[in-house]
Amino acid sequence: MSKKAFNYLFAVAFGLVVSFLVMWLRGIFTAEDALSVIKYLCDGFFVAAVLLGGVGLLSWCSNEGAFDMLSYSMSTLWRVTFARKDGWKKESYGDYKERKHEKSREFSYFLWVALAYLILSVVLTAVYLSMSSGA
Repeated sequence: MSKKAFNYLFAVAFGLVVSFLVMWLRGIFTAEDALSVIKYLCDGFFVAAVLLGGVGLLSWCSNEGAFDMLSYSMSTLWRVTFARKDGWKKESYGDYKERKHEKSREFSYFLWVALAYLILSVVLTAVYLSMSSGA
């Protein structure tokens, strides 16, 4: 299995686990009517979409360098405080930034899977609203 396929599979599995937990906590197994089941399904898929989308957007921000200064300061603080001093060469912020951005991480699979969960949630919301207004 390729790394890309594994990433998508991981994101889908994570979304399903989150959806299942939300549905279970909302009481999908004790629901008495179909309307409640659809509402709980919608809630679960929406929460998964928000979490996956948030991770995807934070990964994008990180790739663009939004957290570089914080990361540099924390790594420097760690090295100065706890690391062994022998053989440690202080790295400038510019060198650190170049080293970190030599290889960017892929994050789009989080956003695509989040979009799929969001579309599923919107469809279920439309079904819920059509069923509740017709009742």
